[in-house]
Amino acid sequence: MTGFWNNLSNKIYAVQGLAVIGLVDILGNIISAIFWIIIARFLGAEQYGHMSYFLAIAGIGSAVSLIGSENTLMVYTPKNVRIQSTIFLLAIIASCIAATTIYFLFYNPAISFLVIGYVIFGLTTSEILGNKLYKSYSKYIILQKILMISLGIGLYSYGVNGIIFGIALSYSPYLIRIYKELRNTKIDFLLLKSKFNFLMNSYLISLAGIGIRSIDKLIVGSILGYSILGNYQAGLQVIEILQLLPAIISKYILPHDSSGTTNIKLKKLTVYFSIGFTILAVFLAPIILPKLFPKFADVIEIVQISSIALIPNSIATIYVSKFLANERGRVVLVSLLIYFAVQMLSILVFANVLGVTGVALSFVLAGIGQCVYLVTISKIIK
Repeated sequence: MTGFWNNLSNKIYAVQGLAVIGLVDILGNIISAIFWIIIARFLGAEQYGHMSYFLAIAGIGSAVSLIGSENTLMVYTPKNVRIQSTIFLLAIIASCIAATTIYFLFYNPAISFLVIGYVIFGLTTSEILGNKLYKSYSKYIILQKILMISLGIGLYSYGVNGIIFGIALSYSPYLIRIYKELRNTKIDFLLLKSKFNFLMNSYLISLAGIGIRSIDKLIVGSILGYSILGNYQAGLQVIEILQLLPAIISKYILPHDSSGTTNIKLKKLTVYFSIGFTILAVFLAPIILPKLFPKFADVIEIVQISSIALIPNSIATIYVSKFLANERGRVVLVSLLIYFAVQMLSILVFANVLGVTGVALSFVLAGIGQCVYLVTISKIIK
């Protein structure tokens, strides 16, 4: 009888945890969507593309600084491995070095501050989710989104750099969490040494991931110009909203996969929703997007093509969680490298010939390549 009540309690807690992450991420992404739509309408395609170029640079700097800490914290925190303070210290030192280097390369302090903000956000969010503190997660996320929209728009009068600086400042509340963890958890480099292989795999995964999210923007901006990059970024903002469900699921299932709890029905439901969102995107994009992005001529085509990637991306997310939970980081790393290689090669081959169509097509082909690899490896291991 005790086992029944414990099982029921665990299921109720699991549903509550998923509901909190889902509702918070939906609300947070609605706030973010409003923010980016307002900023896009203010700036226009070319300036929006220019800002996207700077954000990509900050993203690369933060990935280098995070040293694979996000997946490491998400996997080892549920296993009660007290590695948090050690990773926090190393990542913060690395972020200061990266921020200083970027400043001397671009002489733009806003980008440097954003690097540090991204690192603080990545560390604390992973630690909170690893501990399954879903209420704390919701409070921090909502506060950050409110600060982002108020500070980012409030500093718009200072131009693109003002917006970026406002985004960086929105992550400042997370410093409280950093301070508490550094004070309460012992710094232990010997413990870190014992997890070094997984940490390095996670680091390479993180670098490959940010390469996927950022280097395409640098290439598009360099080859096709900031105006096309602005359209591409606006389209990706829409796709990120449509990919919200798989993103929510990944935040929820990784700590549970790590602790031995599977969610087969939930994972199947994620794929079904992705199929539905793809169909909606193809048919509704010509109706909705001209009203949201009147200055972005190519955003409709980008969204219609790129939305096809929702299906393989959601399947890949499920398999990535499974492999990370089993500490098979190399499989995930190879899948990301495949994604990166396919996307970069496709952009270089198709961008000059097909323009924005080629850029959107590269996004789809990369998702399919990663998904096929992960599914194939999973069957081989079985």
